[in-house]
Amino acid sequence: MLRAEIIAARRQLMEEAEKYYSDKFVTGKELTKLYPCFTKSWLSSNGCFLPRTRATIYDDDENEQNSKWGYSLNRITQYIERGYVEINYKRYYFNEDKTEFRAVVALW
Repeated sequence: MLRAEIIAARRQLMEEAEKYYSDKFVTGKELTKLYPCFTKSWLSSNGCFLPRTRATIYDDDENEQNSKWGYSLNRITQYIERGYVEINYKRYYFNEDKTEFRAVVALW
């Protein structure tokens, strides 16, 4: 019984690690092509609430340059599977074909 629990825990950890390390990041333009519900205007006003990152590059003179934002496809796909994106007090629900949102104020 203990062996089965250890194997199940190991399997779960390996799946989580694979999701994390196999994540693909795309630019906002690519994201709008993959998922039309994320429009350019929606990303400019709400993109900071999505899982995203940008690379910082330093040259020889210690000058800093930042890349464009990269949005995590694995995490955004999880949001789509869940059916909504939650931002502060609003939930943006996807329609059936994942091309549009409808905003609903969450009642707590």
